[in-house]
Amino acid sequence: NEAPLEIVAALLKIWLEAVEEKDRISIRTPRNIACEYNEALLEVMAASLQVCPDAVKEKSITDATPLHIACRYGDAPLEVVAALLEIWPDAAKEKDGYGIIPIHAACLNRACCREALLEVVAALLKILPDAAKEKNEDGNTPLHLACQFGAPLEVMFSLLQVWPDATKEKDLHGRTPLQKSCCRRVPWEVVAPLEDHHWKL
Repeated sequence: NEAPLEIVAALLKIWLEAVEEKDRISIRTPRNIACEYNEALLEVMAASLQVCPDAVKEKSITDATPLHIACRYGDAPLEVVAALLEIWPDAAKEKDGYGIIPIHAACLNRACCREALLEVVAALLKILPDAAKEKNEDGNTPLHLACQFGAPLEVMFSLLQVWPDATKEKDLHGRTPLQKSCCRRVPWEVVAPLEDHHWKL
């Protein structure tokens, strides 16, 4: 259930430091939980960041920042991602415990709607174009993950515009983005442009 902003505001008024309290299991603050579950997301983020702007640099038990979490789970509004990047632009290059930067996290997001995901990826590429070249600990570029997890075609094209040679990159198992697409039985309309782009290079 969604926690109305009035309740969040009232709780913060009574105990301001509550915004920094972490649970014992996953070491998450209310802000991390809001990012993950998308409950009153923008309002909770705004309220907690007003109290403690440095919280954007806070990391979870897996070293994920609030930006990682906002990109990875649910339909994170562009406003949330933009707000986090405005306070800490370098969050776009922060790696979690798996070598994942926020653009990787966005490409892993299956729950996000097409338009929202495209906006988030565009925002991340605008602030850090070289993010398209970053690999996680398994050697996956954002394009690898976009292909593997069935990201919208527009997301793949936005990654290819920044770095066309991404089609030739191989992960630690020697697989290209095209091979990732084929392994996951991605629709032909997604595979065809990758194949075409690869042979043009």
